[in-house]
Amino acid sequence: PLPEVSVHKRLTLRLTLEAEDVAPFKEEWQIDVFPPLSKNLFPAASLFVYDPENKLMPTLREIGADFKWLGHLEDWKGEGILIIAPEALEVEKGSETPLIGKPVGEEQWLAQAVEKGGKVLALEQSPSAGDWLPVSLETQSSTLAFPLIAKHPILRGITAEDLRWWRGDNLVSLNEPARPMQAGMLPLIVTGTGQGLSHAPLIEVRQGKGILLICQMRVASKLQSEPMAGLLLGRMLNYLASYKPPKGETLVLAP
Repeated sequence: PLPEVSVHKRLTLRLTLEAEDVAPFKEEWQIDVFPPLSKNLFPAASLFVYDPENKLMPTLREIGADFKWLGHLEDWKGEGILIIAPEALEVEKGSETPLIGKPVGEEQWLAQAVEKGGKVLALEQSPSAGDWLPVSLETQSSTLAFPLIAKHPILRGITAEDLRWWRGDNLVSLNEPARPMQAGMLPLIVTGTGQGLSHAPLIEVRQGKGILLICQMRVASKLQSEPMAGLLLGRMLNYLASYKPPKGETLVLAP
């Protein structure tokens, strides 16, 4: 049996075969050992879950995670961490009038909540949720991904080997946004197309006093089957719990 661990560890498995008058055969493999999925992966901060499609809460309940259910997104008052479960954000239906630019209605509520100091984790949204987010979600999916900022607290110790061929269908991400270039948006994990490392399934958005993590990595849908999914989810929640907006003065140089 594998050793029990409290944190993710990379161990070495050694195999040795010996026989008389024959040189011993030796081989080694690197193996990853993960702690069991439990509420211990999550921070002590209050968690508020908006999950109208019931895609995340059953697993959270099964592992004993403490959270508060939100019947409506606007029920969140800005405290603790808001987790937006997969496919929970949808564009308003019923209007056939085309809009120019971002909507000025309830879709702006999320941006305003973050601006005031909210900490939000949006997981595995569908492309139709684009008006709720500061990036547009495309149909790009990947089986391979790459950590872009190795020293970031979410990615420390995580390599490209950890972000490839996740259990099941091998997909690590769905509906990825294009890699952002705007100020205040930090791509943490990237994926490639024929145009290079063009997409980012994990983006940190710092806005006002708050922060939004847009995660199109399949951490929710593969939470029970892929150990790395649980590790990433725990890392993201712990990062949000400890996040404090940067302080300092802005210097503008102009002719």
